[in-house]
Amino acid sequence: MDLIKFRRQYLITSQKVPLLENWQKETFNNMNVYAEQALQMNKRTIDGKEFLLLGYWINPHEPDKSNEEILDDIFEKCQSIDTVYIYIYILSGRFALFCRFGEKMYGISDAGGFRPIFFTNQTQELHLTSNIFLLKYVMNLEEKKEKYQFEHSNFYKWAPTFGWCPGYTFYKNVESVIANHYLNINERKIYRFYPNKTLSTINTEEEVNKTALQISKLLQNSIASIVKRSPVSYSLTAGYDSRMILSTIKQYADKMYFWIFYYSKKHSDYFLPNQILQESGYQRFPIKFNRRKYKKYRKFYFQNTPMAHDMWAKLNCSLIDEYPKDYVNIRGAASEVLKCEQFRDGKHPENIDIDFVKKLPNFYYLNECSTDILSRMHAYLSEMQDYCQKYGYKTLDILEWEAGNSCGQWQMQSELESDFLYDVFVPLSNREIWDLFLSVPCQYRMYATGFQIYHKIIKQSWPELLNYPFNPPSKYSKFELKMQYYKEAAKFKLKKMFGK
Repeated sequence: MDLIKFRRQYLITSQKVPLLENWQKETFNNMNVYAEQALQMNKRTIDGKEFLLLGYWINPHEPDKSNEEILDDIFEKCQSIDTVYIYIYILSGRFALFCRFGEKMYGISDAGGFRPIFFTNQTQELHLTSNIFLLKYVMNLEEKKEKYQFEHSNFYKWAPTFGWCPGYTFYKNVESVIANHYLNINERKIYRFYPNKTLSTINTEEEVNKTALQISKLLQNSIASIVKRSPVSYSLTAGYDSRMILSTIKQYADKMYFWIFYYSKKHSDYFLPNQILQESGYQRFPIKFNRRKYKKYRKFYFQNTPMAHDMWAKLNCSLIDEYPKDYVNIRGAASEVLKCEQFRDGKHPENIDIDFVKKLPNFYYLNECSTDILSRMHAYLSEMQDYCQKYGYKTLDILEWEAGNSCGQWQMQSELESDFLYDVFVPLSNREIWDLFLSVPCQYRMYATGFQIYHKIIKQSWPELLNYPFNPPSKYSKFELKMQYYKEAAKFKLKKMFGK
């Protein structure tokens, strides 16, 4: 496999960048647009109006429409940023859209914010990019002191995957656009645009069943659209979200490249997916962690993406020369938004402040961060709560959406790290689908009651999948489990001892 640095990335700058001359080139408001060859790029312009699409989008209501046809629709119908974010409400995909209406310019991304938009905010020249390391080609990129503090915090040492404050980066004069926000390029400021309407709520079993059917149909249409455009793969695990997405794939399962990443065949994320696919009659491709490849490609990996995770490096490096070329990988990610992840008893707290958020597992880092980050987090939380109260959303659902585990910039970072291998499609990353889920009472979407809404969707699409357990215990012995715990505890203590 050819390892291509900054694969599927883009850079928009007023400067000429000779090192990127072999990339696709375009312009946006007379700025130079560089897009790596594997990244889809489309543009429309007429009479002072300009739309630049980087990545791809899908309309689940019209799954036969192509990237270009959807762009033609939005370009024709939208005359302001207000109409743009209303139009993209129904869209899935992974995209960054840059719009110009006369002198006014904006940047906006997909529902999960999975195609990043980083921008310089206090420099004379404006630069926009999907990968902060590309800024080294056009400016002196400096790390903030908070990066060192974060990487030497107890939170970072203990957590194999980690997140940080929404919109914040550890590089001077560089900011990030948060999911559900757009960038006013002229002002170099981001503004929240969602939620922007009252969340509908349902109460009866009949309404829940009807909603499950709506969700299932939208997901199936999304799969139909991506399968029509590209060869696709799917990595199955033992969890609920993975099974639910698998159920919507049934019609196209014979076209899928099913792969299973594993460290041990004793883990349920190996033996259960293997059993399901085998008994369903589908070929599967197990890919085991390869320490030799991890050591060989680790340097490339960490030079390719800022803030790269060691855990994801082990996965992605193991896929080199194993994963099929140019296949889009479907992920059952981002479902924690729908699972009452931060209030698992289904009882949403009335008052949520920064001290409350500090106690949530994915936000422990707030106990060790600088006052600047705390201040930013407080401002983000305060504004977001105002929107939630106005439109009837639960604060912890939106917090999970934009900054939580498997969602928001956590998932954005994960997809950025795997871009050198493949592009990603997350069917759940769609505001309309998430709103349908969030309209369902908590009793149907919480752990204590077995995520009933997931069962309903699977039952409608592929009921036989309910014959298998969800997340069964792995087959490790008690001794093996104890040794795993002591090994991780020892690693943590050594990191703390030597300040790594």
